[in-house]
Amino acid sequence: MAAEMSSGTYRITTATGSVYDLVIGPEGPTLTRRPGELPVHPSMDGAETNPLRRDTEAITVLAVHQLAVGQPAVFVLDLRRDGIPTLRTTSTVLTINHLS
Repeated sequence: MAAEMSSGTYRITTATGSVYDLVIGPEGPTLTRRPGELPVHPSMDGAETNPLRRDTEAITVLAVHQLAVGQPAVFVLDLRRDGIPTLRTTSTVLTINHLS
């Protein structure tokens, strides 16, 4: 799906209060997660945001399998920096905003 998106920065917010910045640039897409930046949505009924490896770091995105409001986002990341893919699924996406 990232190939269908124009270049720039997309801010994605999720029901657990995490904010993701998906940057699509000439060097390839990256994803940065900032957990707990927003309040947890009432639909999550007491859920907490857990820290994940490499939070707040830009991680290379290998593929975007799903990215739509009302569904969890599914990213394939080079989290380990060795080319072995890691699947990361978010909580329900609340907003996707193209910032630039």
